[in-house]
Formats: sequence, structure tokens, C-alpha cells
Amino acid sequence: MVHPSILGRSDRERQRRFIGVMLAAPFFAAGAAVTLVTSGMGVAVTMAAIFAAFGLCWFVALLVAATGKMAIASGLALVLAGISLGSLIAAAGGLSSPVAMLVLALPFEAWWIGGSRRAALWGAVSAAVAILAQPLAGTVFPFAGAQIAAWHWLVPLAWALTLMPRASAFQNTADAAVVDTADRLEEIIDAVVLRVARHGEVLDASPKARTLLKLPPELLSGNGLFDRVHLSDRVSYLSAMADMRDGALSRRLELRIRLPQNGNSLTADNYRPFSLDLVRGEEQGDVFTLVLRENDEIARLREDLAAANEAAASAEVAKGRFLAVVSHELRTPLNAIIGFSDMLLHEMFGGFKDPRQKEYVGLVRDSGQHLLAVVTSILDVSRIESGVYATEPEPFRFAEAVDMCQSMMQLQAQAKNIDLRAQIAPDAGDINADQRAVQQM
Repeated sequence: MVHPSILGRSDRERQRRFIGVMLAAPFFAAGAAVTLVTSGMGVAVTMAAIFAAFGLCWFVALLVAATGKMAIASGLALVLAGISLGSLIAAAGGLSSPVAMLVLALPFEAWWIGGSRRAALWGAVSAAVAILAQPLAGTVFPFAGAQIAAWHWLVPLAWALTLMPRASAFQNTADAAVVDTADRLEEIIDAVVLRVARHGEVLDASPKARTLLKLPPELLSGNGLFDRVHLSDRVSYLSAMADMRDGALSRRLELRIRLPQNGNSLTADNYRPFSLDLVRGEEQGDVFTLVLRENDEIARLREDLAAANEAAASAEVAKGRFLAVVSHELRTPLNAIIGFSDMLLHEMFGGFKDPRQKEYVGLVRDSGQHLLAVVTSILDVSRIESGVYATEPEPFRFAEAVDMCQSMMQLQAQAKNIDLRAQIAPDAGDINADQRAVQQM
């Protein structure tokens, strides 16, 4: 019920205790209200006092929980406590009644909530108000026939029993010192400070988790931190915890923590690199202190790598578009050259006067086909790099594909004085494959 705007550990603890005391006080007042019945006030007045105690105390508690401001509420609570306690003592028979021992409860509860001598002093002032208001309450309310009874001891005894569940606060002074040290450490460094049990359970985390991890500290309790560690980093984390249990004073490791996913994030995950320091204090036994800070260097490298990958992807897209445009611009005239060369070779519009003319036209066609094959090969390499190379299997005779390659390369071989021959097994028949790819190979 502590207001989210309260970030300091000590401030949150004070508000938590104040709200708890204000929520529990009406139940204690209702149990003590039986003294009003025996003092002649009657059942109606007693019930009205009980409802008033519940209403005022719970209103103050909810007001602090809703606003996070405790200064005015704490002063109002002390004034009400002093007046109520004075009336209760008067109803029980005066300062000689065992109920008067409750004046010790006011400075203690004030110290319990505020955690300072100043708070205890204001509680003592409230107790003094209760003592001074006791005779005045006897003149305002008709506490006729108020007598001291043995069962009045139950009232201070009931309050004393409330000290038992709070006794651990007096036994854990070392833990309180560790918490104060953690608060001071958090003010110096930009990190989340956690206290962890020997098996890795998070006991508490500093409010810095709201800014660094974008998480309330309560979500890290128990196995909350371990569940957010990247799977591949959990082994090193558990190994460091095992070293700490074996007596190591400190360990340091790098790990990745999963942060809450942003609504506009396009990444598949939201792991961020952090540096974790595990420390054991001299006064600590099975409780370790963890200092979790963001690894800015690795985060910057990851951002640079993501930017480089994005630039490479953009360059790859630009290269593909360039090759597509170039291939289109080259294929159009090459197809025209090859087509008209074929028409000339077939002598569709008359024969050649010189045999060398037909030979040269054949060289033009072969050169055009070769250049077209080169362009196609460049595109095929680009497709292979992008993983989208498509094949078109079809049945054809392997020897025919070899003969076509040999005829295309024969002129280049003769120009370089190379004797180009082919050896094909006699039983090499039809195969089912992409003929163009086989010819390229």
C-alpha cells in the first residue's frame, strides 16, 4: 500500500510501518473499549467509539497510501492517540489503573515508525497529552463508578503481545546496517543493490530497479532475478553463487537480463547486458550483496553491430536492385543481337557472298550468347548469396550439354592454342537436372 512515488528504502519502510499500525490500532481499541461499558457509558456510546476509531484510523492510513505524504497524517495520529488514550485511562479508573501503562506505547510506536529519537520525543509529548487529558476527560464524560479491575491488565498485556512479531527488528541490527550501506552505495553508483540468500533467492532489491530494470523491486524477490537471466548465462551465475557459498569474498561476471518489452519495440527479445558483482561482508553470513549495473560498453557495441548489420542489409538490397537493372539493360540488346544473328546464319534474307561472313556472324552470335551467360551467372551468384536460387530440373542428355559447352569455348581455346577435348562415359545417358546450371559447372 506504499505510494509508488516513495523510492527511498527508509522512507518506504516508515510508511509501511505507519500504515500497518494505523490499520491494526482500531482492533486493539475495540478490545479495550469494554472498559467504557463497565464505566457506565453504555453499549451505544461504546459502539460509536469503536466505529469512530476504525473510521479515523483507516482514513488516515488510506490517505497516506494514496498521497504518499505522512507529515500531517503522523501529527494528526499522535494527537488522536493522546486524546483517546487519556479518555481510556479515565474510563478505567485513572492513572492508578494498569491501563495507564499504555503511555509507554506512544513513544515506542512513534520510534518504531519514525526510527529516530525525534519521533520518540514526539511520542512522549503525545503520552504527556494523554496524562493531561485524563482528568479533563473525567469532567466531559460521565465516567461514573469507574473502578480498577484485575482484568484491566489484559489491555497492556495485549499491546505487549504485539511486540513479539516485531522482535526480529531488534535482532537484525546487522541487516539494518547492511541496508543502510546499500542505500549509501546506491546514491554513489548507478546500480541496483540486492541482498541474496545462499541459494540465490533475492531477499530485497533497491528502488533503483525501477529506473535501470524498468521493474518494481518486489518482482525481483525470490527467483524473480534468476528467471530474467539469459539461459546461456545462468550457468555462470550459479557457479558464482556456488563459489560464494564455498567462502569466496567476491565474484564478478557479465550476464544478460530480460527487461520488460516496449510496445513499439521490433526486436524478438529485450535482453540487455549487465555487470554483476557479488560481495560478502565481514558481518554477513549466508546473505550476499549483489551490485547490478548496466554494461554500457557492451551495450554500445551491440548497438554499433546492429547498425552495421542494418547498413550491410541495405547495401545488399541496393546491390540486388543494381544487378537487376543492369541485367535488364544488357539482356535486351543481347537478345536482339543473338536473334538477328540466328536469322542471318539461317540465310532467311539471302545467302552470304563470302564464307567468312557467315563465320563472323556465327562468332557474333556465340559472343552474344556467352555474354548473356555471364550476365546470368552474375545474377545466379547474387541469388545464391541471398539464398533464393531457384532451379528448374528437366530431363536432357548429358553429352548434349557437354557438346554445347565445348562448341562455345572452342574459339577461345583455339585462340590460346589449347586442344579442347571431352571424355564422356559411353553409358552416360539422360539426367534430370537444371541444364543451364550443369552447363555453368
